[in-house]
Amino acid sequence: QGTPLVVFLLVMYYMVFGSIDIPAIFVATVTFSITFGAKIAMLLSSALSAIDPGQIEAARAMGFTRIAVYRYIDIPQAVRALMPNYSSAMVELLKDTAVVGYIAIDDLTSITEIITANTFEAVFPFIATTVIYLASAYLIVFAFTLVSRRFDPFRRPRVLQ
Repeated sequence: QGTPLVVFLLVMYYMVFGSIDIPAIFVATVTFSITFGAKIAMLLSSALSAIDPGQIEAARAMGFTRIAVYRYIDIPQAVRALMPNYSSAMVELLKDTAVVGYIAIDDLTSITEIITANTFEAVFPFIATTVIYLASAYLIVFAFTLVSRRFDPFRRPRVLQ
């Protein structure tokens, strides 16, 4: 968790998987999965610890099973608290993928550098890359906004049964 992503990516590529002949995209996927998984586990842990223990005790006193407490009380509140942080983590993951060029994977940033080297024009390719990353980040935030409405009891539509 405390190491820079570029350093961790290089360690995974050259030291851990260096003697094995596997594609670099696999190493990048494993590295980003480990890093992102640790971050999400920390966010989920903090979201679950923010739930008032009195609610859990009340549910247990009402006869809820342990699984029912998680399903009806813990998970909905944790997801509602987690959504903004999860959205930010997804945008951060998108931005972190710009470093995979260090292990010989052609990504958007690497292609931009190749175009700049071939055309000697740096402004337009990097502006285009910035716009693509910005649009992708806004799409991620928009998608998570739509999903978070589903878990917000004040913003979702009421359904009479």
